[in-house]
Amino acid sequence: MVTLVRRADALPEAAAWSVAVFAPWLVSRSVLLLVALDAARHRGKTLLGALTVWDGAWYAQIARDGYGFVSSRGETPWPFFPLFPGMLHAGGRLGLPAAVTGVVVNHALLLLALTGVWAITAAHGTRREAALASWSLALFPGSAALTLVYPDAIFLACCVWAFLAIEHGRDTAAAVLAAIAAIVRPNGAVLAASLGAAVLLAGAPAAPSLRRATRVMLPAAGCVTAWLAFLWARTGDPLVFANAKTAWHEVTLASLLAGRDVPPKLDLAPLAFAIAMLAFAWRRMPAGWLVLAALALLPSLGLGILGVPRYTAACFPVFVACGIVLARLPRSVATVVLGTFAFGLATFGMRVLRAEQMP
Repeated sequence: MVTLVRRADALPEAAAWSVAVFAPWLVSRSVLLLVALDAARHRGKTLLGALTVWDGAWYAQIARDGYGFVSSRGETPWPFFPLFPGMLHAGGRLGLPAAVTGVVVNHALLLLALTGVWAITAAHGTRREAALASWSLALFPGSAALTLVYPDAIFLACCVWAFLAIEHGRDTAAAVLAAIAAIVRPNGAVLAASLGAAVLLAGAPAAPSLRRATRVMLPAAGCVTAWLAFLWARTGDPLVFANAKTAWHEVTLASLLAGRDVPPKLDLAPLAFAIAMLAFAWRRMPAGWLVLAALALLPSLGLGILGVPRYTAACFPVFVACGIVLARLPRSVATVVLGTFAFGLATFGMRVLRAEQMP
């Protein structure tokens, strides 16, 4: 893997993309496909059934039945934001099962996101760092969720391409991507907030910066407001998406300190990894990226630690930082790190797809 990265430095753009982006996408998703086939046999399901695990089943049912149902345990679908199930529903109108739509869309968006990570890292560093960033993201164990019927690949692609857009002065594109992210998952609005922070911290005159930040954030705020209004009209509670989460057991820092839960090591480890990578490379990180990382990862300590592996996988600054760190290390060490990631992806992916571990 690291040998491929080294060769990519001297290749033309298209060939370098193939080595630095397409190759890790193909290798990592092939690993997960093999794992999914084994998990499907283990659980007595089809391949698509194995990939529609955990929240994937909720998204598929919302796409089919809407929001008007309650699970046998009293859980409701209101915590799940509407864009992703809407996409699955649209696929169903075309005759495609929800799992097919979700898996195909997520694979395409992951490839797009990896391209964005490669491009934005190269814009702020070297091609070697960029290739290592995309390889580390593709092989990161938590990236298993980016193949499942989950909306995290959408969020990841929106984040990295929105920041690329804002850096090139394409504010309208950034605003549209932030609006998409805001309606795809409950904390999606952190992208709009981070883009606004990036504009305000860029050092331009205050008034133009404030107007520009407002333009970038306003569409996302409008989308969230419209969704809250819909929830209010349907349920009488505009915050039902948050209040309904009380039906789920959430592991938080408070519950750990109180001794009510056992520390979930597989969920805390990615957070420790993210903090370490950003700590080593923070001087190379634009302020807006650090704001995004903080807003995307740290609230999970108070709201729900289970799920941190996929939250980390959808946070592109962590992997830009990882590419920077790996590029400083001897090639043999970087190879071991990426190999460990690949082993972790297969192992973690197996646990997730067998419904033994939340992603």
